[in-house]
Amino acid sequence: MIRQSGMAGFLRATALLVFAMALLPSIGVAQNADDGFDPNANGSVHVQVVQANGKILVGRTFTNIDGQARNRIARRDANGNLDTEFSSTDVDGIVSAIAVQADGRIVIGGGFSQVGASLRNRIARLNADGSLDASSNPNASGDVLALVVQPDGRLMVGGDFTTLAGQTRNRIARLNADGSLDATFDPNASDIVYTLALQPDGKLLLGGKFFTISGQSHRRIARLHADGSLDTAFNPNAVGNDASGIVSALAVLADGKVVLGGIFT
Repeated sequence: MIRQSGMAGFLRATALLVFAMALLPSIGVAQNADDGFDPNANGSVHVQVVQANGKILVGRTFTNIDGQARNRIARRDANGNLDTEFSSTDVDGIVSAIAVQADGRIVIGGGFSQVGASLRNRIARLNADGSLDASSNPNASGDVLALVVQPDGRLMVGGDFTTLAGQTRNRIARLNADGSLDATFDPNASDIVYTLALQPDGKLLLGGKFFTISGQSHRRIARLHADGSLDTAFNPNAVGNDASGIVSALAVLADGKVVLGGIFT
């Protein structure tokens, strides 16, 4: 369990767990300050995603990495150097979540309203080179904080929105591979969804600030079946009646156990 106080502590706890889990499967992770791995970002890094080729996508609030302008999204080589082949497309607000599709395109979520010269409200898709994919514009009404790609290419989206793609979706939704809204998926969370994790069996774990999912009491952590229905057999009620509790990070271990972190007792 990670326990911090206040929003700053919450962000630190989330970033620590996400960073640690992102680095676990990678090779050549920095071991000490003498190995030359020093990307030198001028702002916070909240999310990191290791691609299949070993390159690392990073996002949050920075505007400069390695002495070069990069507004809130960038890619580093495995050795930590800035990947200059990745477009320096500007994002005008926080990038809180990154997911890579099987075709190499990259979905970003956060608190932004513009990517490059185009309006993109809190969720956007980039081409593999980092340029904006003009064909996708789901348009979330509130911050997007978590993204998970399913094996079939559909994209799980969590956050603090109440509409996505013009339809009512309370804080959890699913997009088809082409970026359109999946009309069959509507679990309806009562409050913010901060984190998502996909199990090998296709079930989806979600953590956040919510008290109910699909109209049923599930405090801060829940699990959905692949079709979006609530898994009623899974209800840890991890934070009890603590009104300030938040589950902000989730990871599924190889043996199926679930690790969670956040602000709870």
